[in-house]
Amino acid sequence: MTDVTAKVVAERHLALVMETEHRLLEQLFPRHILQYMAEEWTQPAFRRRQQQQLAAAAAGGGGDWRPVVRNCNALATWHPRVTLLFADIKGFTPMCQELPPRAVMAMLNDLYSRYDRMLDKHGVFKVETIGDCYFVAGGLIREDEDGMAA
Repeated sequence: MTDVTAKVVAERHLALVMETEHRLLEQLFPRHILQYMAEEWTQPAFRRRQQQQLAAAAAGGGGDWRPVVRNCNALATWHPRVTLLFADIKGFTPMCQELPPRAVMAMLNDLYSRYDRMLDKHGVFKVETIGDCYFVAGGLIREDEDGMAA
């Protein structure tokens, strides 16, 4: 009789990692890009590669595993009217040296909360905040047939 405990543990771990990865990707990418990426995951060659990696991990030799990243350049689109805004706070670094961290965080929270409340009004998408920089894009977002951002 063969003990398959290591294989079962590795399969559960892989399933958990893939589920977590999928949830993260759903937050980052529009539906059509996820669909494109998922097409490869359903191909037999991809499944064979995953099984090989799983077998190597179960045997203790999976230390050199690397994620498979599909080339998404074919999905690049042209947007004739796009505006990018990087709102950076002038003198932020010196200000942080003078004020207590709690005051800096309260100021950033207040400022970014006000910016966030204006997003829908102006039809812009918040890309991210990077320290004291607030990054938004306009002219990119439209709604698909389900009313979801696309």
